[in-house]
Amino acid sequence: MKELFCLALAALLLGCPKTDAPLMAKRKPSQVVQAAHQRAVPDALQARFQIKIRSKPLKMAGSTGGGLLLARPGKMRLDIFAPIGPPLLKMTTDGQGMTALVMRDRKGLVADDAEQLMRSATGGAAGMDDLIAIFVGELPFQDAKPKSSKRVEGGIEVRFDGPQKTRIHVVLDESDGALLRLEAFDAQDNTVLIARIEGYQLFDSYRLPTVVQLEVPAVELTLDIKYRKWLILDEEPEGFERSVPDSFETKSLQTVLDELKKQPAQKP
Repeated sequence: MKELFCLALAALLLGCPKTDAPLMAKRKPSQVVQAAHQRAVPDALQARFQIKIRSKPLKMAGSTGGGLLLARPGKMRLDIFAPIGPPLLKMTTDGQGMTALVMRDRKGLVADDAEQLMRSATGGAAGMDDLIAIFVGELPFQDAKPKSSKRVEGGIEVRFDGPQKTRIHVVLDESDGALLRLEAFDAQDNTVLIARIEGYQLFDSYRLPTVVQLEVPAVELTLDIKYRKWLILDEEPEGFERSVPDSFETKSLQTVLDELKKQPAQKP
C-alpha cells in the first residue's frame, strides 16, 4: 500500500511526460512589412493626452494636457491646453493648408500647402499623412519600397529609400507590424525626425499607442505624448476650420520655419 501511495505521489509531482508546445514560427521581414500596411486603424479618431514640450529655439518648455482630432487622409487638429481658458496652441490642417493659432501672442501662422510645409520641415522625408500615421502607430510611407530588412532586438528593422534622396529607418513589432521606432534622414544624411512608441493598448479592439515621443532636431523640439484615452469615431468629425481671428497678426508658417532653420545651433 505504501508503495502504491509513493507511486501515485510521484505521478502527481512529475505529471505526464512533457512535450514542448510548438513555438509560433517567426515571420519573415517581408511578412511583417505586409502586416504593417494592413494594420486596422480607424480613419476618424479623437484622443486626450498629457504632453511635455521642450525647445530652446521655440522658447517652449513645460507640460500640460492636449487633444487630438483626426480624419484621414490629411485632416488633423492638435490642441495644447492651458490650465484655464482657451488652448495655448491650436494647429489645424484641413487636407490642404495648415494654420497654427498661438493664443498667447495672438498670432496666426498660415501655410496654404500643408504637404509642402511638412516636406520642407523634414527635408523631404515625410508628408502630412506620414506624420499622422506616426501619431496612431502606423507605418508611414505607404508607397515606399523596402530597401532592406532584418531582425533586430525588439522587432524587425526596415530601411526605405524616401523621396528626394531621403532615407527612413523603422522598427516594427513582429506580431502585427505596429510601429516602434522611426528615424528619417534628409539628402545630406541629417536626422530630421525621430519617433519612438513606448507601448500599445486595445481600444474597442484596435491596438493604439499609449506613449509617443517625437524629436525634430532642426528646432531642438521634443514632444513626449502620453495618451489618456482614444475615442473611435463612426464618421468624419467637424472641427478642422482654419480661419484666423481678425484681431490676430497673420504670418507665413513657412517663413517662420525658414527663420528657425537659419538660427545657429544652441549650445547645450
